[in-house]
Order: sequence, then structure tokens, then C-alpha cells
Amino acid sequence: MSKAVPPPGDLPGRQTRFYYYYLESLNALQSALDAGYAYSTSNDRSYLWVGKNREKCPRAYRRLWDAVHKAKEQQIERIALTPGRVLEEWMAIGFFNIQDLFDPETGNPIPLNELPPETVSALESIQVLKETSKKSGAGDGKSESNTAMIKFKGHSKVKALEFLSKYLRIDPTREYKTGGAQGAGSEQAVIKNILGAVDGATRGLPAPVHETPEHFNLVEDQE
Repeated sequence: MSKAVPPPGDLPGRQTRFYYYYLESLNALQSALDAGYAYSTSNDRSYLWVGKNREKCPRAYRRLWDAVHKAKEQQIERIALTPGRVLEEWMAIGFFNIQDLFDPETGNPIPLNELPPETVSALESIQVLKETSKKSGAGDGKSESNTAMIKFKGHSKVKALEFLSKYLRIDPTREYKTGGAQGAGSEQAVIKNILGAVDGATRGLPAPVHETPEHFNLVEDQE
């Protein structure tokens, strides 16, 4: 069960169970079924108990509606969820640059614990692969060497840029002018440059300074 704020004590039993299930899953239909409501009731009415419009919620369920929305507001406050924070996360993904993972002076990968939060936010997953190889030495002796390969996978830049374009109401197919004739500084050109930067997982990748036992590959989600 969720650690949600307890609902009012006068809620009926099934509404109380729905309250906890819903705050845990945010799935009204499944929460209603788990709480013991019939499928027809769950399918036709449960969304009204948690919807945006209190007036559309049946009167018998408005105390439940009040309790759910109050608890959701408290959840948002606890995790500091704001439109600005969500937008910052989208921007971190949309404007992520592969070069941010490497030291600009040496070209070597920057340790994960030294990367700024906005760079880490743009990464979907990090996978460490270890490989052991045996080599023959003098006197038929064999030695082992360990090689580690770390794969970075970034969140989809395309999806993030599409969201930001909609947020800013930018149409990449439309010509925008910022004064005189369209040129390198026009919004259309800027948009094309941004979308063009998505092409190629190795775009801008620094050349390695020297061989190192750890090799880094970055794979970007191009869905």
C-alpha cells in the first residue's frame, strides 16, 4: 500500500481502499477493480472520482474526490514537482551534447560523480560490460587482462525537441524571419541546426588521446 496521507475516517470501506490504490498507481480503473467495485462501475465511473472537474463527480464520491486531490497536491509539494522543473528536464534531454561526457582538455571520459546533474538527467541508462582475455607469455605461461566497456544510452532527443517545439509553438516547416532576409540567424535555420544535431551518435565525439583499459560507447535512442 502507498504511504499516502490517510483519507477522512468517514469514507466508506471501498472508497478508502480505492484512495490508497489510486495514489499508488494513478490508474483509476484498476484501482476501482482492486477496491472491489464491479467492472461496469469501475469502467464507467472511476475516472470521475479523480477527474479535474469536481462538479462531474457523483455527490456520493465527492469526499473521495476531495481527499484524492488534497493528497496529490501534498505529493507534488513533497517532490517539488513544478512546470518549471519538468521543462528543465526536457531541456536537459533536448540540448544534451555528447561532448559533455568528456574532459575538453584531455578528451577522456569524465567520472560519473563529477558530471553536472543536467547531463546525468539526459542519460537513460549506463551499462558496464567486463571482458577477461587470456594471453600467452614467456614459458607458455598465460596472463589475464580485464577490459571494461561502459555504454551510455541517452533519452530520445527527438522526442524532447518535439515537446519543446510544441511548447514554444514552433513549426520547423515554416519560415520565420528575425528582421531582414532569412539567413543563418533566422529561427528556421536555428531549428534545422538543432534537429540536425540529433543525427549521428558520434557527432562531436572527441578523438581519444591514448589507449585506455576502459572504452566508452554512447548509444542514443533515435526512436
